[in-house]
Amino acid sequence: MRAMSSDSRISMGLAAILAAAATAAGAAVPPPQIDGVVVEDVTQSYVFDQIGFDVERGPYIHENAYKGTVRSMVIKAPDNTFDFYFHFDPSSGVLGDFGARWQVSTSYTVAYHVTDQELLWAPAAPSSPAPGSSFIDASSADAMWRQGETEGGALSEGWLGLDTDAKAYAANATYQVGDSMVRLIGDYRGTSPVFTTFGPAIPEPETYALMLAGLGLLALGRRVRQRQ
Repeated sequence: MRAMSSDSRISMGLAAILAAAATAAGAAVPPPQIDGVVVEDVTQSYVFDQIGFDVERGPYIHENAYKGTVRSMVIKAPDNTFDFYFHFDPSSGVLGDFGARWQVSTSYTVAYHVTDQELLWAPAAPSSPAPGSSFIDASSADAMWRQGETEGGALSEGWLGLDTDAKAYAANATYQVGDSMVRLIGDYRGTSPVFTTFGPAIPEPETYALMLAGLGLLALGRRVRQRQ
């Protein structure tokens, strides 16, 4: 399933948009209440198997054990940078991890994180709980949902928001969701296909041209004032 909206002229705040969506969908997890303009909104469905081993049954495969959707959103913040939000909504099988890869390095902070139960979001590095975890010149966002530092735990529904300093974005990123568990009686794992999503990008040549034109006008205006 794919639904996209792209219009920089949208004047409604993100809070009102997401509140209406949450009411319509009956979401259990509250959406983020932030200011900004939604410039991209894509929902993708996933289905994948659980592969495991049990000491009594031996190897096994639960086909289509994991089903659900991931909603990817791009927000244009008041400071003209772009932020990236993800809404995880499994309908079958909980999720244990999430990983996104960007083509362009950027600095970002985990600005928003909420789950349907008290689960920690443990970044790959540096190891500190969200929100407020900052990443400098990072080209990936890796997360694991856990009940504690060494305990198991998994996500049934949740939001993750990344506040970046990106001045441009493009469909140049990928992400995966998955699950895994190691137990005395056996273990299991499952990984979704790789999905394309939006991420930080280098400004396009047209943007650079506009920037250079603006600098040229400033220089011209300065010379005119000096002559006067």
